[in-house]
Amino acid sequence: MSGKSKIPPGYKKTEIGIIPEDWEIKKMGEIGILKYGESRKLNPERKKVFPIIGTGGILGYGEKYICNKPSIIIGRKGTINKPIYIEHPFWCVDTTFYIEFKEKVNIKFIFYKLLLINWLNYNEASGVPSLNSKTVEKIEISIPSTLEEQRAIANVLSDFDKLIESLDKLIEKKKLIKKGAMQELLTGKKRLPGFKGEWVGKSFNYLFLNIETTKYQIKVIQYKKSGKYPVIDQGKQFIIAFTDNISKVFNPPEDGIIIFGDHTRIFKFYFKPFVVGADGVKLIYKKVEEIDMLFAYYLLSNISIPETGYNRHFKFLKELEIYFPPTLAEQRAIAQILSDMDAEIEALEKKKQKYEMMKKAAMELLLTGKIRLKEYVKGMSI
Repeated sequence: MSGKSKIPPGYKKTEIGIIPEDWEIKKMGEIGILKYGESRKLNPERKKVFPIIGTGGILGYGEKYICNKPSIIIGRKGTINKPIYIEHPFWCVDTTFYIEFKEKVNIKFIFYKLLLINWLNYNEASGVPSLNSKTVEKIEISIPSTLEEQRAIANVLSDFDKLIESLDKLIEKKKLIKKGAMQELLTGKKRLPGFKGEWVGKSFNYLFLNIETTKYQIKVIQYKKSGKYPVIDQGKQFIIAFTDNISKVFNPPEDGIIIFGDHTRIFKFYFKPFVVGADGVKLIYKKVEEIDMLFAYYLLSNISIPETGYNRHFKFLKELEIYFPPTLAEQRAIAQILSDMDAEIEALEKKKQKYEMMKKAAMELLLTGKIRLKEYVKGMSI
């Protein structure tokens, strides 16, 4: 079978791959001129009007702009793999390029195309990643021959961005509401209806017991992408890997256990068998029936632990006096409210991840022409 027969109808073979017959291949230098940003020091910040943009985003605001047309900013040195789209007048610093477009193209479409590029492949430095303007200008991309199709594809991807951004804002709002609820409910400033009585104060050592974690710990080289048991670390990510190593499994009590990262000062609550993946992890049991373990997790998470240096954070905890409601019923009622808030935030975060995956798939299909827009929209509506 010849190579030509493998090309789908309506497509053509080019030096950068198979693309739709009515698409074109353009060098970046044909589409626009790469211009250098200028030092932030040249833009006084007395009047904070126009954004000053670096390779990672907005650095501040100044009274001058370097460009007053929609553009794309590309990192020249440092962070080179995060192009930034901007519609309004801006100033960008001297570690960036910005594109002055000379062809009539949909700039938002070009921006999404540039997000598909692995810019590190064009890095020309052995130390701090750097891009050369001549190299960037020679990069070839495929684009629809009509502005209408470019715009329509960009609009689909922009809709995903808007959904993701709205979910980000909602998640942040829910987190702030939860933070406020924790400040009130976990300090006794606000009592739930039907509960009264003074809160009880007990030492941390009276309430909790810590156990040695070494025998439940595995090394990084033993991490797997899938397995029967999760590997719990002390960072922000809850589960970092999996394992089938049953000899290292820790089985928490029925009411769960609190996991504390002595380096990160992060608390986690878990109630299923797991394996430990890091030094400095403390497993906190409860010693008495006076306190509910899920409530204790939220209570400890609400404590501000000062950054005192390596391996001293748990010592700070152990010296604390812990105050809590006198009845398990009130503790559990508070824990339920906060747990419901966590569940709501988690559901929103999963929804956001779903849209991010859908956007990624849409980019890979639509920006390469593997699926034409009409087919994609038709498939989405089924």
